[in-house]
Amino acid sequence: MRALVFVPVLLVAVIRANLSLAAVVLHPSLPIDPFVVRVPAPEGRFARALLANSITLTPGTVTLDVLDDDLLVHALTEATRDELLEGALAQSVAFVTGDEVASIQRDGEHS
Repeated sequence: MRALVFVPVLLVAVIRANLSLAAVVLHPSLPIDPFVVRVPAPEGRFARALLANSITLTPGTVTLDVLDDDLLVHALTEATRDELLEGALAQSVAFVTGDEVASIQRDGEHS
């Protein structure tokens, strides 16, 4: 039943990412800021796989690897990177699977 809540959240994230990436590509100066970031992942293997695939489905991001308790993600823009670090998608995945997600503290460390 929780997946029924997650699917619309994921669809909204994909649509927003598509619109954002289209604006970046169509902008004359092509304002990209590629960066690789560590994103805290849920504890369970299924939850990590679901989050990694959800991130990769959204344009402008690609999950590269799983390192310790984090996903290594390539983000194309600063806005995308900030959105990943806010953790809304990770929290949605954790809600669906019932797993915990480490939060990010202000200094960049995970709790």
